[in-house]
Order: sequence, then structure tokens, then C-alpha cells
Amino acid sequence: MQLSPLTRHLTYQLSHARHLITRITAEGKSDDIHQFRVAIRRVRSLLQLYLDDTALFPLPLKNFVKQTNILREIDALLSTIRPERYPKTCKRLNLLRINYLHAVFTDSFKEGVISVLEQSYNALCDLNPDPETQEMISKTQEHYLQCRNGYGSLTEKSTKKEFHRLRIKFKIARYALEFLDENSAADEKEKIAECKRFQDALGDIHDSFNHIAWLKKFYKDYPTKEILSLIKKEKKKLRKLKKKL
Repeated sequence: MQLSPLTRHLTYQLSHARHLITRITAEGKSDDIHQFRVAIRRVRSLLQLYLDDTALFPLPLKNFVKQTNILREIDALLSTIRPERYPKTCKRLNLLRINYLHAVFTDSFKEGVISVLEQSYNALCDLNPDPETQEMISKTQEHYLQCRNGYGSLTEKSTKKEFHRLRIKFKIARYALEFLDENSAADEKEKIAECKRFQDALGDIHDSFNHIAWLKKFYKDYPTKEILSLIKKEKKKLRKLKKKL
């Protein structure tokens, strides 16, 4: 049986995620965790958009990804802090990251992820979803326009939840546009670049909200001048990011 373009794309993402999960170690690249999460999100996003059926995305896989949230947040925070200016804070965050990584990425965790990925791969091959190209284009364009309209309605007073919800919608739009473009179903390079720009802007705001929350929690355990300075700096950054919308 010949696999449809959508099935090939989804199963490739699952295979890529399976490869990445074996590479994640305390000494490995933090980007491996990020790329693992992206591969899984691509599968869930396209199933949701094109088949309107998240039941095809197994709950255990969603829970596995959820367990990596803290690690990704720590990595995002560390990427914004200069070690030479905040040496104590970076040292403590790196130690926290290593502890979380060892706690999450155990052998049993990796084995569980691989098992679910293989089951999902086989299930998708058996189902072989093959929506009509025009139907996928229409759904993608409709979703993209909803994102653009949503971005236009944001203000400095919009809530963290509103920023985050739209950020996720833009991710789905970008994944879908990239799928269509890669399969020559439509030339979407301009919209992809636009989605990335909006997604990055919303991502910076989302990260800033998270950084402030993380630093405040960290300050309770380690009330240092370094952390207090970082909190003030991040609050100022968040205000500027909102004004740029």
C-alpha cells in the first residue's frame, strides 16, 4: 500500500522523535529536547487540523511531552542569562536542569516513549489518512486567517493565557503551511515567514512571563541580588515586548 503524503509526513516525525529520544542525555544538546517536542507537536497539530481528531494522538504520548515542559522552560531561561554576569544563578539553574533531566529521562521513560511512538507509527500506516489536497489547503488558509485576526486584536492588556493560546494557533498554522509547501501542494513560503515572525514575537512574551514566574520561585529559595536583578530586568523586557505588538 502506498502511503499518502500526510501519512509519510506524520510517520517521519514519529521516526525523528524516536531517534531524538535516544540521544537525550545530561551531556547532550538542549536542542534535542526542543526538536523532540516539535516533532510530536507537528503530529498532533496536523491530526487536529486536517482530521479534526485528537483521539488519533495517544494520551500517553501527550503526557510524555508534558513531563519535558520544565526542562524546556529551564533551557529557555538559561539561554537569556549571561553566565559572566550572573554566575551563581546560572550554576544553580544548570544543576536544577541536570537533576530534572535525570529524573525525567530514565531508561523506563525512554522505553515507554519508544513503545508508544512505534504503536502510533503502525496505527497511522494502517489508517493511512489521505484528505483531499484542496480540503487541506482550505483548512490551513482558514486557520491562518483566524491567527492573523487574533493577532490584530491583541493589546498590552491581553492576558498571558490569550498570548499563549494564539501562540499555539500560530504554531499549528506554520506546521500546516510547511507541510503544504514541502509537498508542493501550495507555495506558502511568504506565509510561513510571516507565521514565524508572529510566533517568535508571541514566544518571546510567553517566555518572559515564564521567566518571571520561575525567577520569583527561585528567589524564595535563593534570595540573592542576582535573581532580584533578573526579575526587574525581565519585567522591563516584558513591558517592551507588549508595546511592540
